[in-house]
Amino acid sequence: MLGHYISNLKMGPLKLNSGQFDMVLARLDAKGSFQWAVSTKGSGLVVPYRIQIDSQKNLYLTGEIEGEKIFGTFSFKAPSHGDFFVAQLTPKGVYSWVKHNTGGTSHVHPQV
Repeated sequence: MLGHYISNLKMGPLKLNSGQFDMVLARLDAKGSFQWAVSTKGSGLVVPYRIQIDSQKNLYLTGEIEGEKIFGTFSFKAPSHGDFFVAQLTPKGVYSWVKHNTGGTSHVHPQV
């Protein structure tokens, strides 16, 4: 499940608090039971657009970022509206890497 939220969100045993628009990614099993969830932190916004899963069950995300955001152990300052990010997460929901553009002004929706 992929989305974004404002304020507080409870997913399974996890309670998330948002500064502004933060992204949340959660994994549910085949029966719909909560497995894990990760979110972004910081000021500004993160709007997720696309998610893909490869044959090793790694997840790839794309979306828009503005402001100062933290993705796991990766942090970025994206001053421009319309900057975008691409991220890879392991099957357990750990960020492997996150990349973003800088200085963009148009809405680009990269696909993975």
